[in-house]
Amino acid sequence: MWGLARYAELEIFSRLEKAALALTDEMCVTPAVVAESTFAAVRALLSPAQVVELPGMIAWENYRSRFNRALAIGSDGFSEGAVCVMPVR
Repeated sequence: MWGLARYAELEIFSRLEKAALALTDEMCVTPAVVAESTFAAVRALLSPAQVVELPGMIAWENYRSRFNRALAIGSDGFSEGAVCVMPVR
């Protein structure tokens, strides 16, 4: 988990994983601004159907996260004790 915040510089992540994580980063900030270079990296690695599905899934998970946060809906405890360090912006 410690490497997730530094995904862009680590070799443990594939090109596709790095492209998907970059897209996620850019889609989940407010306001969401996705650079053409980020989207181009995704398009170069995925089929047209996958290019539609990936941002759709990212948007859905971002929606669920924000919805749950607004309503103070907590975790069900499935990953109790797990830690995901937030990236420094």
